Amino acid sequence: MTILSQPSNNSKPDMEEESYDYIIVGAGIEGSATALELARRKKRTLLLEQFELGKSDGSSQGKSRIIRHSYKEDYFTSMTFEAYEEWFKIEKETGNNIYSKTGLLTVDKPLSEHLNDVCNALIKFNHPFEYLDSGTLHNRFPLLNLPECAAVYEADGGVLKADIALKSIQDLYVKAGGKAKGNSKVISIEPTPDKITIKTDVNDVYVANSIIICAGPWAPDLLESIGLDLPLDVVEIGVTYWKERHEGAYSSDKFPCIIDSTSGFYSLPSLEYPGHVKVMLNMGYQPSTENRIEKLSKYVRHFFPELDSTAPSREEKCYYTNTPDEAFVLDRHPNYKNIIIGAGFSGTGFKLAPVVGKILANFADGTNQDYDLQPFRINRFK
Repeated sequence: MTILSQPSNNSKPDMEEESYDYIIVGAGIEGSATALELARRKKRTLLLEQFELGKSDGSSQGKSRIIRHSYKEDYFTSMTFEAYEEWFKIEKETGNNIYSKTGLLTVDKPLSEHLNDVCNALIKFNHPFEYLDSGTLHNRFPLLNLPECAAVYEADGGVLKADIALKSIQDLYVKAGGKAKGNSKVISIEPTPDKITIKTDVNDVYVANSIIICAGPWAPDLLESIGLDLPLDVVEIGVTYWKERHEGAYSSDKFPCIIDSTSGFYSLPSLEYPGHVKVMLNMGYQPSTENRIEKLSKYVRHFFPELDSTAPSREEKCYYTNTPDEAFVLDRHPNYKNIIIGAGFSGTGFKLAPVVGKILANFADGTNQDYDLQPFRINRFK
């Protein structure tokens, strides 16, 4: 996968530079949230995107993402409370409905270390939950066939309407005075201690005091071009939808989101496409599409008896960018303090985007951080 190319020979010999306080590379949810935060701080801000704005082919596309508090890692759970508050504020500012409350089940074997860690994290932050043993789980959700499993149930877990969330943040960014430009692929970054010069494939040249790179699955090549080789693994994720045998069986008013830690699958109730349930294998493609679909079909057939498991009714795709420890990268470039990096978000980052945006903006303008960022530092990979 390549993002960079050599500057065109047709580049203008005396291109006029546009100057900004901050340039954000990548207008997915993380880059857009960072741009919004900086624009609200009255900074001259440019948001660059290689694709058409709002139609990224990367990790922020699609109609839905799960939002929850239930993580086994304290550093993620600690961020979720502010994230919920910020999404509610964005809904109020825009008048858009972004969050749907469905409830969420984190499923695993009874007394598993994972469920124990999730419970401890929620207890630590005084957030209500229910522990459901296998019998209670079956009685509460009889259309979910998960024998010999237990679950943590979080009542305010739910779904973010991803496409509406992204557009809402970008609209607020422009309203706050920020400038955005799509179809502008970055082809070179020239850093100095005092300024960063960026050139794009449409012969534009921009200069900024600092840049923030939130390039999603295109981050590895872009970071390598500025001397930073991070262990970022980009995988393509198959998103599938399965038709209900009886419409409404798994509707969002009576069926929760599910994260099944026993198998690596997760699912969302029938919401974005009425009558169709979203089921995903939370990892990269299997060796062949056939094997992947076969595995999904077997899972659906066994665990969701009221879904037609013959074949998915709809297929989509997105990209994950993962780190070895599954924590984000939120840090400065070790050699250029005016290059800030946000990467490795996939699977967790979308729901936390308003908080991530504040953290990256704090790096940019020197504001003190509200969170312990040691788990996200680059030096952990040494």
